[in-house]
Amino acid sequence: MKALKTAAVVAISASVLASGHAYAAPPGDRHFDFNYGPDGQNVIFYSYRGDARPDIYLRGPHGEEKNLTARTDTWDIEPDYSPDGKKILYASGPNMGALSLRIMDADGGHDRLFYDGEDNEVAPKWSPDGSKVIFSAFNRNEKTNVIYIVEPDGSHVRSLTADLPGQSSQASWSADSQWILFSNKVTDDAQSDVYRMRPDGSHRQRLTHDTLSQTSPVYSQDMKTIIFIGFNEDGLSDLYSMPADGPHHSATVTKLSHSDDNLKYFLTHTPDGKHLIFSKGDWDKGFEMAHIPAPK
Repeated sequence: MKALKTAAVVAISASVLASGHAYAAPPGDRHFDFNYGPDGQNVIFYSYRGDARPDIYLRGPHGEEKNLTARTDTWDIEPDYSPDGKKILYASGPNMGALSLRIMDADGGHDRLFYDGEDNEVAPKWSPDGSKVIFSAFNRNEKTNVIYIVEPDGSHVRSLTADLPGQSSQASWSADSQWILFSNKVTDDAQSDVYRMRPDGSHRQRLTHDTLSQTSPVYSQDMKTIIFIGFNEDGLSDLYSMPADGPHHSATVTKLSHSDDNLKYFLTHTPDGKHLIFSKGDWDKGFEMAHIPAPK
């Protein structure tokens, strides 16, 4: 894989991006899956603090925080704002083997079940136009992972990748709601590659064939570029970009972040599309928000 350029990774909190106010996470806390509201002022994420199970947190423009779930008996993870910023979808359950999808108001109120299937439902993502929701459902015993699409009220659940060999996960939407990116690994010990498909599951295409395991793919705002997190043989990760139709003879994969000993997870954009945000850190010292400029 040829690297053309590198941009410095800068650790930063949601409050810095929103208003310039610094926020220092306590050492050892693990913050994951940052997701901005449409106004760019508030950010939601899930956090492990001490020995407690993870909860969904809301962080405001001045660094103030509110625990939106505050339950001691459930794992509450992977939140996603609705396009209008009024609701939050997330995964919840007594353990990682018994997860379902829940929905609540943006302030944590009116929390209720959204969808509970036979497997473990995670990673809900609203389409930008608000018309659909995608999520993944995994079964640890059978080693399956399938992407589904559902109506915003939790009805009419349909599989998009059940017929695709391997495990499909980490799905995300294009800005026009017409494409879905996702990762797939053909076998349990294989590398992950980037795929795309239409919201009805058609026009499915594998975009990468590499020894680097590629995860968390997202489109740039103009849909000309795909950004993803790549894991090398040592288990370390960096951010990369490639043309929207995949690497080919006239264009290649571009490395966007400096290699270091930190792991990087849960890639997404700020609402204005100017920054890529992700969780960065390690399992001993903790994880916090980091960001780099989005590729132009």
